Order: sequence, then structure tokens, then C-alpha cells
Amino acid sequence: MNILKFLPLLLLSSSCCIGIEECLGPPLDIFGTFKFVNDSNKQDILFGSNKIYDVRQLKFYSIEKNDTIFFKNTIQVRESSSDSLVEVIFFPKVNSPVFIAFSENEIDTLLVSYQIEERECCDDIEKIIKYQYNQVDYNVINSQVTSFIKK
Repeated sequence: MNILKFLPLLLLSSSCCIGIEECLGPPLDIFGTFKFVNDSNKQDILFGSNKIYDVRQLKFYSIEKNDTIFFKNTIQVRESSSDSLVEVIFFPKVNSPVFIAFSENEIDTLLVSYQIEERECCDDIEKIIKYQYNQVDYNVINSQVTSFIKK
């Protein structure tokens, strides 16, 4: 009977993380949310009255060895703004450039940099920390929307 009194105390002492950190979701933060803007006037080139490209034709893909990997992209609208954005799931993770095809004849490059964030009580998270879009660096802060300037 005395063992039952000490069992909860034993469990709490052996698991220092109970109640400290809630482990939500998979150990990957592989989503990118983008807005593409014109270099000269900073207007959106995929949505709105000044759009230049058809967002339905937009493709994100990478070439790993002999395979072409297409990344799923969707149109998102952020509640905090009325902007339409493109969200891309970079899975599976690749180390090669990601190509962004705006049309058959216009393809840009995107390098995705990851970092492992160690967590004390949950699995470590691998998350995107930086993009290099057409050789220009863009840091990612708290999974914010990244506005790429297209020249």
C-alpha cells in the first residue's frame, strides 16, 4: 500500500519535463509562406490587379540524383491581412536547389537552409532558418511570411 503512495512521486521525479513543455506536431517545421513582389514597385506579381503570372501555373520542384521532387503548394489567406500568399511544404527535405517555375520559360532558384532546434523534453525540431532566392539571402524569423523580390 505504501508503494502506491510513492509511485506518483517517483514518476514525477523521473520525468522532469511533465507540465513544462507541450510537444505538439511533428519534429519538422517545413512550411514556407511566400509573397512574390515586383522589384520596381513592390507590388504582388501573383495576386491582385497587377499580377504578372498565373499562380495556378506556379511549381516548386527539386532534382535529386535521377528523381524530380515536386513540393505541394497552396494559396493561403492570412487572417491578419487580406494578402493572398503561397504556402509550400518542403517535404521531403532536399539539399539541392528548389526551382520555382513561374512559367515554362521563367524559372528561379531557391536554396533552403535548415537548423536543428534542440528541445529539452520533446523531440528536436528541424526548421527552416534561411532562404536564398536568386542568390539573395532572406532570414526566416518565427515562420513569418517571406516577401521575395523578383527582378
